[in-house]
Amino acid sequence: EEESNDDANGGAEPLLPLDDLLSNLKDLFLSEDSFKHAREWDSTFEDAKIMKRFSDKDILVHWKFKASPLSGRDMLYIVTELHEEGPPPSKSNPNDNEGSDQWVDRWMYAYASVSDDWAKNPSGEDSVGSIEIEDGGKRVRALNCFPSCDRITAYRDGQGRAKVQLDHLMTTDVGGWIGPLCFNNLFKKALIQANAHESEAMREYALLLCQSKKEKQK
Repeated sequence: EEESNDDANGGAEPLLPLDDLLSNLKDLFLSEDSFKHAREWDSTFEDAKIMKRFSDKDILVHWKFKASPLSGRDMLYIVTELHEEGPPPSKSNPNDNEGSDQWVDRWMYAYASVSDDWAKNPSGEDSVGSIEIEDGGKRVRALNCFPSCDRITAYRDGQGRAKVQLDHLMTTDVGGWIGPLCFNNLFKKALIQANAHESEAMREYALLLCQSKKEKQK
């Protein structure tokens, strides 16, 4: 699924300064409030918990979701934030930067599934201690496959106006008796509809967060 949020707004002033807009978007994926946000845009979401925070950019998450008409699923995965700066503007010919969007910053949130054994002892040392996976036996374990990520790219056009693109890409093995061949054939239409709904809901919610913050600043 892919979506693009253009906060240049057809030549009008941006909803928020670029840094504030990016802060709102990043809050969706790695903050303590990310699960509260998920209830607003993910219709399959049931519950989630941060099992361990390795650093400001790496967390272990246990995620529970509905997979109707199938039984409930859960996933255990690492969320990792990666940051990349865009190329500097062309100094030899400033006109090269006019009329086209130039990306200035990019954040990617990658979702890599891990096993229960790895989660209980990620460093391979007994001193780390164990992590209890709640409701693990009552649900079917699903997996995030490659590629599974959210990517935020900040652009500026030739006039310095800001634009942000949000790419939401999830590749999931739902587990149980549903193999990839069966899933891709029997559930393709439902998956496309669910992804289209989720992408639009996420876009609208992200813009709502920005508008809400703008009103609070008045």
